[in-house]
Amino acid sequence: MMLEEKQKAYVKDSLTRAISEMKVAKIEGRKLQSVDDFINEMRGV
Repeated sequence: MMLEEKQKAYVKDSLTRAISEMKVAKIEGRKLQSVDDFINEMRGV
């Protein structure tokens, strides 16, 4: 498998997980993390 194919597969998997998480959060009535909160978490703030 070429690098580009691996990257596409990774992105597809990541997006699939994110969409699933969004659906579950909506069903459970909880809010998802904001983009700013996510960035701060990645920075270790």
